[in-house]
This record gives sequence, structure tokens and C-alpha cells, in this order.
Amino acid sequence: MSGSDATSCDVSGVREWDECRRDHIGHRATLAEPCEDGQQPRRAQRRPPNRVYQDSSWISSEALLTGVGEMTMHTIETDGRPVPAPAREGVSPFMPSAELRLHIEAQLEAATLELFPFPHLIIKNFFPDTVYKNIQTYNLFNKNKGQAWITKSRMLLNRNTTPYDHRMQINFHKSEAYEATQEERGFWDTVIQAFIADDWFPQIVYKKFPHYFDIRFGELASKGTLWPKLKKQLFLQRHEPNYYIGPHTDIATRIFTCIFSFASRPGFEAYGTQLLRHKDPMARCWGDSHYGFEDFTVEKTAEYAPNNFLLFFKTRQSFHAVKTILEAVPNQRWGMQFQCYEPRGGLFRELSRPELMSDGNSTTLGRAANWARDLVERVR
Repeated sequence: MSGSDATSCDVSGVREWDECRRDHIGHRATLAEPCEDGQQPRRAQRRPPNRVYQDSSWISSEALLTGVGEMTMHTIETDGRPVPAPAREGVSPFMPSAELRLHIEAQLEAATLELFPFPHLIIKNFFPDTVYKNIQTYNLFNKNKGQAWITKSRMLLNRNTTPYDHRMQINFHKSEAYEATQEERGFWDTVIQAFIADDWFPQIVYKKFPHYFDIRFGELASKGTLWPKLKKQLFLQRHEPNYYIGPHTDIATRIFTCIFSFASRPGFEAYGTQLLRHKDPMARCWGDSHYGFEDFTVEKTAEYAPNNFLLFFKTRQSFHAVKTILEAVPNQRWGMQFQCYEPRGGLFRELSRPELMSDGNSTTLGRAANWARDLVERVR
């Protein structure tokens, strides 16, 4: 099909997105052909490598991933490597989500997974420099307060002492409205699509540590039927002064957590996430409860440093914490977090203890049990 044959159409209804597995070969991407107005785009035939295409008969993967309805010139060099098309009006100037995914996958593949004090990995300079520069430029908290993780009234109901109301979030996974310019929204849309548009991200985490998933979920993971059953959350966060969170292992349904540090400058590394070890080597926790710092030693800190990344897996010993945030910490320790869970109550039908995977603060009985436990601790 030549460029003269192409007609403009809306591709916002495209459901099959670039699977980001091109291995730097553009012709393996899932693309769409131009179509008559009002019709659904058709899957394009796979084009052979070692040729040059400079017509408008390809819709770029960026258009598929961001919903941009305008077709763009997409050039493939003779060695098969994709070359970005020249910037044009109506086309996002930011790194496409597909390209960002290739970078993220390479970062995780190269990282060293450590098993102690619990399974985790840390990656410095996680995002490409250009992306991280845009993260700083388009800080959405410059215009948005965000929503409290847990409101003060709910904290009182659940008898929480951790100042959750000091942690403010912009919840991308809920599609919450936020104030932003078209340019700012265009940038964050590419980041959002990269992480939560489908089940791509949990699956590359699985590739990094398959044994964890295979032991916990059996054949569901290897067969690929697990991923649609899981809950995924992605949000920006900032922490107002005096926020802290004591040692805890996360609720029982948590699978893994990713914490992205968006520090604007070095010097505040100690305000990152502390990876802890209980002083009693036989101590474990299924979840729910938080503990005092005095019973733990800090084994490592995933620093609050520019462009730092932490991934860790939920275990009964995955104790972690954040020290009290001071006024001097720039931008209120802002960053991003990706969380992956089992559904509330657990994915499987538990035969012996059905309440084991229930969040202790999600039911009246659970809150009463937590209150009684707290009372016993105070009496001791």
C-alpha cells in the first residue's frame, strides 16, 4: 500500500497493542493498516526486514500505545532497526511506551537478584536519562495535592498509628482525574501505558524470579493464566513531613512491590526504604501488623536517590520501613509505586484457614482482633 492510498482514521479502538517483544526489529511489531473512516483497523501483514518504508501505511507503535489517531511516517533502516519518525504536530515527542518497555526489560534482566534479608533487587539510573528529565519537569504534584492513602477518619476506625494521611497519591490505576497540561498528560500517559496497559510488567517480573511465582502459584504462572487474575496498582506518591512507616511485611495478598525514587538531587539517601532483619531470627509475620524499630536491624537502604528503583517480593520476613520524613527532604520524598496483589481474600480457596489471606483491617472482626492484639501489647 502506498502513502497515497492511506486514508486517515481513528485508531483509538485498537485493542491489540505492540507486545514490545520486537528485540529491536521493527517488522515484528503488531501494527495496523489504514482503513476507511468508521471501520476498525485491520492487522497489518508482517513486513520483511532489510527494506525501507517511508510511506504512511504504518501506524507507529506510539500511536497504538497512546491512542494518537494520526498516522505517522515510520522508517526502518536496512539493518531492521526502527528509526524515530521526525516530530510532527499531533505526534507525541516522548519516548514511545514500546521503546520504554524494551529499556525496562533490559534493566531487569541485567540486575542482580539478592535473596537476603528477603528477595529484592535495586537498580540505579533505572529510567533513560531523557525520561527521568521529563519526570522532574512534569512533576504532577506541582499542580495537584493528591489523595491521602488512608484518611484520618478511617485511620481512627482501623486504630492505625502510622500517619497514612501524610502519604498523598495520584492513583493512575483508578484513572483518577488530575490537573495537567496536554504536554504533561502526554508524557505520563506513555509511562502509564508501559506499566499497566496489559499484563506485560508482572510477566517480566516473573521472568526475573520464576521460582517465587511457581512455588506460590503453581502451574498458573507458567501457563499464563495467572496474570489477569491479579490486582495491579500504579501511583505517584509524596510524603508530607513527619510521615513514617514502621517495620512490616505487607498484607498477605501482596506479591511484589516496586518503589521508584524521584529525588531531584542527592543528599537524602537515608530517607529511602529500609530493608530490615528482625533481631529474633525465628520471628515472622504474615502481614497486617506494624512493629517498633527497636526490634530490628537495618540490613540495607534502597536509597532515596535520583532515578533509583527497588523491587522486592512479599515473604513472611520481608520487613521494611521508612524513617520519619523531615521538612528538608526535597519535594516531600516523591516517587512512584507499582504494587501487585492477589484479590482480596486470596486467589485460592483455602481449606483450613479461610481468613489467612484476609486483610485484618478490611472487616469488623479483623479490626476487633487487631484492637485486642494492640491492647495486649500495651499491657505487656
